[in-house]
Amino acid sequence: MMTQSQDPTIFTEACVVRAVGSGAVGGLMGAAMGLVLGGYGSIAPPVSMPGVPDPPKVPMKWQLRDSWYSTARRMRRWGKNFGSVTIVFSGVECCIEKYRAQHDIYNGVSAGCITGAVLAAGQGPAGMCIGCAGFAAFSAAVESIMGH
Repeated sequence: MMTQSQDPTIFTEACVVRAVGSGAVGGLMGAAMGLVLGGYGSIAPPVSMPGVPDPPKVPMKWQLRDSWYSTARRMRRWGKNFGSVTIVFSGVECCIEKYRAQHDIYNGVSAGCITGAVLAAGQGPAGMCIGCAGFAAFSAAVESIMGH
């Protein structure tokens, strides 16, 4: 018989561990999104205007370097944004779930509302209400699709 100190799941059930793990995965997903979208962001076909001289040709090496730097910046930005949203949402949801001792749709909706309000805190009370409502609606949609 296992005692509580020998239970291997006790570490993974901690809300901090869940939040950090989810934030890491969210950050990786955001970086992947930044990689995909960053590749398209630096594609700009040359546009020639009548009466305007063409810009000087840029060597391919410089074009590739600039494209990579732009993509890397976008990867960092998207990864940071996805990771921070995921950390807040999963941490709040875990705390609500442990407090209520239930796993249902209300945990996700409540966590979505709190996360939306926290992310919109700089926009004032009206922005926080809109963020709360928007993120709660999105969380309710995801929870209902996932079958909770």
